[in-house]
Amino acid sequence: MKNKIMLCVLLVVILLPVLSCLSAQNSDKFNTDLESQYLMENSKGVVVFNHQAHADMLNDCLVCHHNGEPNKCETCHTKDHKVNTKTAYHKNCKGCHKKLKQGPTKCSGCHKK
Repeated sequence: MKNKIMLCVLLVVILLPVLSCLSAQNSDKFNTDLESQYLMENSKGVVVFNHQAHADMLNDCLVCHHNGEPNKCETCHTKDHKVNTKTAYHKNCKGCHKKLKQGPTKCSGCHKK
């Protein structure tokens, strides 16, 4: 019985630092190179996105970076993707603004000519 307890303690002592290190590595990749202003140009007008403000407010990168990678939306959501960039932005951004009852939900609220 003592051997089983010692084995469990040993596993916890070994695995805890490893798991915390992996967790820290994952969160670190989202904490690098936050652009304070990200400009998205399109036919309806330029959209200025304050990445740092959204990151601070949401405090969860996976809300937007749902694939677990710190990429810009257009990296995956190309014009040929089943959910293109425009649809992804409108669904995620506008949907979140409506859900939280803050932030612009009308075209002119984001798109500045």
